[in-house]
Amino acid sequence: SGIAESGSTVFMISRLGISYHYNSISRGVIDSRDILYFAGVILLFIVGTRTVLQSSKW
Repeated sequence: SGIAESGSTVFMISRLGISYHYNSISRGVIDSRDILYFAGVILLFIVGTRTVLQSSKW
C-alpha cells in the first residue's frame, strides 16, 4: 500500500513516457497534448545538445 502501488500514481508516471503518446498517435488520433509532448522532448534534446556543444573546448 505504498506510493508505487497507487493506481493514480502509476497512471501519471505512465503518461510521462513515450509509449502513452506514441500509442495514441499510432492509432490515428491526433491530440494536441501528444504534439506538445513530442515538441517538448525535441526541444529538450536540442537545448541539451546545444549546451554540450557550447561547453566543449575545441
